[in-house]
Amino acid sequence: MVISDYWSSYNEDNVNSAQFLKEILLTGNWWMKVDYILAFIVPIYDVLRKIDTNTATLHLVYEIWESMIENVRKIIY
Repeated sequence: MVISDYWSSYNEDNVNSAQFLKEILLTGNWWMKVDYILAFIVPIYDVLRKIDTNTATLHLVYEIWESMIENVRKIIY
């Protein structure tokens, strides 16, 4: 969307905000941060998906939790 010619000719009240947003989204640093956040959210999401069932999973929670913490630590550190 920000690459479009319509974005460049945006002449409403927030021209500076539109230009700032375009610069942020087109830099590689922004997308590296997004990838980093998604990388450690995925293990948490996977745990929630495994536990959110109609079957008994309470006995698996500790093992799944420990595995998730280990995966998140690998990504963060």
